[in-house]
Amino acid sequence: VASQRMEGKRGKIVPEIEEISLQDLPLEGSEGWWRRSLKDYAQRFRVKVKVHLQGLEPLVISQSPQLAWEKSDPMTTGGTVWDAALLLSVYLSRRPRRLQGYRVLELGSGTGLVGLVASRLGAEVIFTDLP
Repeated sequence: VASQRMEGKRGKIVPEIEEISLQDLPLEGSEGWWRRSLKDYAQRFRVKVKVHLQGLEPLVISQSPQLAWEKSDPMTTGGTVWDAALLLSVYLSRRPRRLQGYRVLELGSGTGLVGLVASRLGAEVIFTDLP
Protein backbone atom coordinates (compact mmCIF):
# COMPACT_ATOMS: atom_id res chain seq x y z
CA VAL A 1 0.00 0.00 0.00
CA ALA A 2 1.31 3.45 -0.89
CA SER A 3 2.62 5.62 1.93
CA GLN A 4 0.61 8.66 0.86
CA ARG A 5 -3.04 8.74 1.83
CA MET A 6 -6.04 10.87 0.94
CA GLU A 7 -9.13 11.96 2.81
CA GLY A 8 -12.25 10.07 1.89
CA LYS A 9 -15.88 10.11 3.00
CA ARG A 10 -16.48 11.65 6.43
CA GLY A 11 -12.80 12.49 6.84
CA LYS A 12 -11.78 8.82 6.69
CA ILE A 13 -8.20 8.39 5.47
CA VAL A 14 -7.88 5.93 2.57
CA PRO A 15 -4.71 4.70 0.82
CA GLU A 16 -3.90 6.21 -2.58
CA ILE A 17 -3.44 2.75 -4.07
CA GLU A 18 -5.74 -0.21 -3.47
CA GLU A 19 -3.80 -3.45 -3.90
CA ILE A 20 -5.77 -6.37 -5.36
CA SER A 21 -4.35 -9.83 -5.94
CA LEU A 22 -6.34 -11.72 -8.58
CA GLN A 23 -5.08 -14.93 -7.04
CA ASP A 24 -6.94 -14.13 -3.79
CA LEU A 25 -10.31 -13.14 -5.27
CA PRO A 26 -13.05 -15.77 -5.06
CA LEU A 27 -14.96 -16.71 -8.20
CA GLU A 28 -17.75 -18.22 -6.13
CA GLY A 29 -19.48 -17.23 -2.91
CA SER A 30 -20.62 -13.87 -1.64
CA GLU A 31 -18.05 -12.93 0.96
CA GLY A 32 -18.09 -9.34 -0.27
CA TRP A 33 -14.75 -8.19 1.22
CA TRP A 34 -13.32 -7.63 -2.26
CA ARG A 35 -16.34 -5.90 -3.83
CA ARG A 36 -15.40 -2.47 -5.11
CA SER A 37 -19.09 -1.54 -5.56
CA LEU A 38 -19.38 -1.43 -1.76
CA LYS A 39 -16.57 1.12 -1.35
CA ASP A 40 -17.04 4.83 -0.67
CA TYR A 41 -16.58 7.57 -3.30
CA ALA A 42 -12.87 8.19 -2.66
CA GLN A 43 -12.01 4.51 -2.91
CA ARG A 44 -14.37 3.96 -5.84
CA PHE A 45 -13.17 6.79 -8.09
CA ARG A 46 -10.05 8.51 -6.78
CA VAL A 47 -7.82 5.68 -5.57
CA LYS A 48 -5.51 3.96 -8.05
CA VAL A 49 -6.02 0.20 -8.28
CA LYS A 50 -2.93 -2.02 -8.42
CA VAL A 51 -3.79 -5.48 -9.71
CA HIS A 52 -1.34 -8.30 -9.08
CA LEU A 53 -1.09 -11.16 -11.59
CA GLN A 54 0.80 -14.24 -10.51
CA GLY A 55 4.26 -14.26 -12.07
CA LEU A 56 3.75 -10.98 -13.97
CA GLU A 57 4.31 -7.28 -13.29
CA PRO A 58 1.32 -5.66 -11.56
CA LEU A 59 -1.05 -3.36 -13.44
CA VAL A 60 -1.80 0.09 -11.99
CA ILE A 61 -5.15 1.54 -13.10
CA SER A 62 -5.93 5.22 -12.55
CA GLN A 63 -9.59 6.05 -11.94
CA SER A 64 -11.43 9.32 -12.41
CA PRO A 65 -14.88 10.53 -11.40
CA GLN A 66 -14.71 13.22 -14.09
CA LEU A 67 -14.62 12.27 -17.70
CA ALA A 68 -15.24 15.76 -19.03
CA TRP A 69 -14.89 14.64 -22.62
CA GLU A 70 -18.02 12.47 -22.45
CA LYS A 71 -21.24 14.19 -21.37
CA SER A 72 -23.44 11.19 -22.24
CA ASP A 73 -22.02 9.20 -19.31
CA PRO A 74 -23.31 11.03 -16.19
CA MET A 75 -22.44 8.05 -13.97
CA THR A 76 -18.82 8.07 -15.21
CA THR A 77 -19.05 4.32 -15.74
CA GLY A 78 -15.79 4.29 -17.68
CA GLY A 79 -13.86 5.96 -14.87
CA THR A 80 -13.73 3.12 -12.36
CA VAL A 81 -12.75 -0.54 -12.10
CA TRP A 82 -15.97 -2.54 -11.85
CA ASP A 83 -16.49 -5.81 -9.98
CA ALA A 84 -17.30 -7.57 -13.27
CA ALA A 85 -13.91 -6.52 -14.69
CA LEU A 86 -12.18 -7.98 -11.65
CA LEU A 87 -14.08 -11.27 -11.91
CA LEU A 88 -13.43 -11.65 -15.64
CA SER A 89 -9.76 -10.82 -14.99
CA VAL A 90 -9.64 -13.53 -12.31
CA TYR A 91 -11.23 -16.01 -14.70
CA LEU A 92 -8.71 -15.19 -17.44
CA SER A 93 -5.71 -15.17 -15.09
CA ARG A 94 -6.55 -18.70 -13.93
CA ARG A 95 -6.41 -19.89 -17.56
CA PRO A 96 -3.29 -18.07 -18.77
CA ARG A 97 -2.55 -20.23 -21.82
CA ARG A 98 -6.02 -19.91 -23.35
CA LEU A 99 -5.31 -16.39 -24.65
CA GLN A 100 -1.80 -16.83 -26.02
CA GLY A 101 -1.73 -15.97 -29.70
CA TYR A 102 -5.39 -14.87 -29.86
CA ARG A 103 -6.68 -11.51 -31.04
CA VAL A 104 -9.11 -9.91 -28.58
CA LEU A 105 -11.49 -6.98 -29.09
CA GLU A 106 -12.59 -5.34 -25.83
CA LEU A 107 -15.80 -3.37 -26.38
CA GLY A 108 -16.49 -0.52 -23.94
CA SER A 109 -13.18 -1.08 -22.19
CA GLY A 110 -13.47 1.82 -19.71
CA THR A 111 -10.33 1.62 -17.57
CA GLY A 112 -9.15 -1.29 -19.74
CA LEU A 113 -8.42 -3.75 -16.95
CA VAL A 114 -9.71 -6.86 -18.74
CA GLY A 115 -7.87 -6.00 -21.96
CA LEU A 116 -4.66 -5.26 -20.07
CA VAL A 117 -4.89 -8.61 -18.28
CA ALA A 118 -5.54 -10.37 -21.60
CA SER A 119 -2.54 -8.59 -23.11
CA ARG A 120 -0.29 -9.63 -20.21
CA LEU A 121 -1.45 -13.21 -20.79
CA GLY A 122 -0.32 -13.16 -24.41
CA ALA A 123 -3.28 -11.89 -26.42
CA GLU A 124 -3.14 -9.12 -29.00
CA VAL A 125 -5.80 -6.67 -27.75
CA ILE A 126 -7.71 -3.82 -29.38
CA PHE A 127 -9.44 -1.54 -26.86
CA THR A 128 -12.60 0.44 -27.71
CA ASP A 129 -14.73 2.91 -25.78
CA LEU A 130 -16.48 6.23 -26.24
CA PRO A 131 -14.46 8.92 -28.06
